[in-house]
Amino acid sequence: MNVKLTNKQLSIVGFMLFGIFFGAGNFIFPPLLGYQAGINVVPALIGFLLGAVGLPLLGVIASTLFGGEALKLMDRVHPIFGVIFTSVLYLAIGPLFAVPRTATVAFSMAAEPFLGNNWYILAIFTLIYFGITFYLCLTPTRLVSAIGKFMTPALMIIVAAIVVKAMLTPVGTATDPTAGFYYNAIFEGLINGFQTMDAIGGLITAGIVISAVKQFGATDKKDVAVYTIKAGLIAAVGLSIIYGGLALVGSTSGTFMEATDGAVILTTVVQELFGPVGLVLLGIATIMACLSTAIALAGASASYFHQLMPSLSYQKWLLIFCLFGFGISNLGLATLLAVTAPVLQILYPLVIVLIVYIFIDRLICHKRMVYILGMTVTLIISTSAELNASGFIGASLSFVESLPMYDVGFPWVAPWLIATLVAYFIPTKSIDSVEKGNVA
Repeated sequence: MNVKLTNKQLSIVGFMLFGIFFGAGNFIFPPLLGYQAGINVVPALIGFLLGAVGLPLLGVIASTLFGGEALKLMDRVHPIFGVIFTSVLYLAIGPLFAVPRTATVAFSMAAEPFLGNNWYILAIFTLIYFGITFYLCLTPTRLVSAIGKFMTPALMIIVAAIVVKAMLTPVGTATDPTAGFYYNAIFEGLINGFQTMDAIGGLITAGIVISAVKQFGATDKKDVAVYTIKAGLIAAVGLSIIYGGLALVGSTSGTFMEATDGAVILTTVVQELFGPVGLVLLGIATIMACLSTAIALAGASASYFHQLMPSLSYQKWLLIFCLFGFGISNLGLATLLAVTAPVLQILYPLVIVLIVYIFIDRLICHKRMVYILGMTVTLIISTSAELNASGFIGASLSFVESLPMYDVGFPWVAPWLIATLVAYFIPTKSIDSVEKGNVA
């Protein structure tokens, strides 16, 4: 029997998705964005919201068209690609990057200001952190209740208090933007939005939202899809408001301090405005945000790999990922951020291209060749651009510097468009009728 969700139930699911997205990177990147953008904070924020809110919302919608099954969505390129790329994405948002980052940011903002930065304190903190994550991931209903009903609303209240106080009594004023935000503030903001990893999360976590909707009694496929998209819109509105506030906090601290870290900006501003009480509030908000993301992503990753390799139970995969995340998190926040950035510059173009293809699938006549050639060219160019920027291979890949939009960080766009047009006119068979039915 299909049950219609009440506004309260829909809000709970929307808050849950907000809590999943508003994790570690989301807390530290907007203040840094505002600080670096200075007087250009508005165009920079527009770009950031496109990358950190718009793309994730489109990812949720795209994945919802396939019942929240990321693997089925990736299979439109090729079944082998589907397994490999989906696994890479789950590892990226799970034990390799996102989940360990939640632990390091929680430590940097909730424990380090009071206990110092000793390695053994980090080890004890992260051990407790991943213990809590493991426990809350064992029961899905506990996840929905903890995040949707309690953790996320409390988080929004705490962050709102910090933002309002900072706006009423700013610690400083905005300065001139740094080099990247001077001429290309929107594009620089967009690339900064990628650092949240939420577009990847959107593709992955749609299944969690669908499960939450079904727990409230909705069974009709169309209703489930509509409720999932509405929950995504609720999360998007909340994220936009919070991101905007945090970015403004960062922009008004330009003359107050010198910083290269969003965590330092927030803790310094809060210390100035609220004193020790403010740091406690910020620590609580950070732990809530980070745990919300860690619970959702660790659980989703364990569930996916259990389905892929059922010889290991969900609980065992979860334990493996929590232990792995514990180890990586003890490398420290700076190391994780340094490693994550170049990897995302390669993964994100592929995610963007895939999302675009899902929405224009009928327009490109469901042609698998379009998916294959477009994704391949995008991977080659984005990887080449990142290797060239790092200087790892020397000048052998300098050809990417002559591509359109290289200066703003998107050299793959023009080659991808050309590849899409070429593949469209290659006479090939479309994806089978069963898959066409999934996006109908």
